[in-house]
Parts: sequence; C-alpha cells; structure tokens
Amino acid sequence: MFYLYLYSQTYQTLKILKKISVATNLIKNLSYSNEFTHENTKKTVKCLTMFSRKMLEYNVTNYRCVATEACRQVINSDFFTREVKKKTGLYVEIISANEEAKLCFQSCKKYVEKTNNEGILFDIGGGSTEIYIYKSNKHFVQSFQLGGVRLMLKKDEISEWKRMEKWLKNHKDIETIIGLGGNVRSFLNINN
Repeated sequence: MFYLYLYSQTYQTLKILKKISVATNLIKNLSYSNEFTHENTKKTVKCLTMFSRKMLEYNVTNYRCVATEACRQVINSDFFTREVKKKTGLYVEIISANEEAKLCFQSCKKYVEKTNNEGILFDIGGGSTEIYIYKSNKHFVQSFQLGGVRLMLKKDEISEWKRMEKWLKNHKDIETIIGLGGNVRSFLNINN
C-alpha cells in the first residue's frame, strides 16, 4: 500500500491538506528469483507519478518518500528506486525495520502520552509487522516478517511466529495496545 499525506505546517501544528492511499501490491507476485516483476514496478511507478503530480499541484518543497519491507526483501530494490527517480523525480529512501517502527511511534505521540508512557504499538504491513514497546522510559523495537500480503500468500514461516511469541513473552504486564495501519483498520471494520 502506498500513502501520500500532504501537510501544511505552521509553528506548532500540522494541517492535513490531502490523504491518498493506493494498493499496488508491490510485494505480491515476486518473481521466482525474488525480484519485483515488471508489471508490479510499472503499477507502482504509475501510482508514484500521480503522487508526484499532486505534490507539484500543492507546491510541496519538502518531502520524504520511504520504502519498507518489500524493498528490504527483494534483490532488485536499487533498480526499483532508480526507475522511480527517473520516471517521477521522487527520491525513495529504503528504511530499516527499526526506523519504520520509530516513525510509527512518532506518528502516535498524542496517543502514547495518554498511556502513562507504557504500552505496545504495532503496525501490520504487507510484508512485515513492527512492534514497538515503550515502558518505564525504555524502548524495545522488533520487526517480524509477518505481514498481511505475506500471510495471504502463505509465505509466513512457523519459525517467525515462534520468534515473535518468544520476544513478546519478555514484555509482559502491558495493558495498552495501539494498532496502526490499514490492516488493523480492516480487521476492526470486519469485527464491528
């Protein structure tokens, strides 16, 4: 899933001007050699071209375009980022799982402050799940290769589920859980 959030920033506030999300399923249908397919790359570049045009329309001067698990996993991520730059003008930064989790944490600061600074924050993406635990001014971050698309394609590994279970057992007695992202929203919509 690709998201474009356009903000206007004043001294102390951010105002959302535009929000767009587009499913490109970039990680889906990887080639046998673990590469993005031409079709998926083309679809994603089309999405990012539209994002680039919106950014021009809103006179965006400062942006950050980040790629997560799909680009961390494949062997042709450099080709992908060069193709995006060439066709859209956007520089794509492939971030680590820890950086991804930290960005999730920062995006939820106002909710975190309401939890007495103790809780679990999780984001289930397409290819991975990031878990950020904050407790007594200590922070623990871990990424697991267990995402919505990965599960749908039955590419999750039992060993990864066990690794997550073992890691979570070290962080008991936390009552607050904050879920992020479209997969969490979809789950909540199904159960409402």
